[in-house]
Amino acid sequence: MQTPILEELLRCTISLVQDQYGNYVIQHVLEHGKPKHKTAIIMKMKGQVLQMSQHKFASNVVEKCVQYGSPRERASIVDEVLGGRGDRYRPTFTLTRSLLRYSCNTHLYTSLCVLSL
Repeated sequence: MQTPILEELLRCTISLVQDQYGNYVIQHVLEHGKPKHKTAIIMKMKGQVLQMSQHKFASNVVEKCVQYGSPRERASIVDEVLGGRGDRYRPTFTLTRSLLRYSCNTHLYTSLCVLSL
């Protein structure tokens, strides 16, 4: 059973990850929450990972998704960022440029490099 607070967090995940303070709440759930809550957050981000990785606040959440997601979830994030359809390197330049802009994303960049090998 989910608490009303977690239900609200999951309902508002996309707006919270982009918020100056809300992103910290989502990061906390990714670090300390139950696996089902982590999965719910990662699933909400699906389809928007590349865009979110370029956002000043949401990029921190993407990094935590890579750090604390299951191996399958991490692979899904990498596939999404790298294209997953054969055009594996087209988005990489955009992602790398945004990661360099926000030095806090070194874990995401390292994780993506290791997972994509």
